[in-house]
Amino acid sequence: MDNQEFNNAREKAVQARHLYNTGAISFKEAEEMMQEFRELFNQYATEKAEKFGVKPQRFSVKMFIKYGR
Repeated sequence: MDNQEFNNAREKAVQARHLYNTGAISFKEAEEMMQEFRELFNQYATEKAEKFGVKPQRFSVKMFIKYGR
């Protein structure tokens, strides 16, 4: 996974969160905009979890919108 690709997907997810929080788009639309970031995040989390022998933390749209993580 390319760091630039991950950062671009994250920026798109942050933009989707902002649009949802301002009421410009629905939750479903925000979820669709975050799909690429979700896939990359879950891939990265799985790699790190295997490296350290722990369970991976999966991406949750609701948590990302609520807490921004």
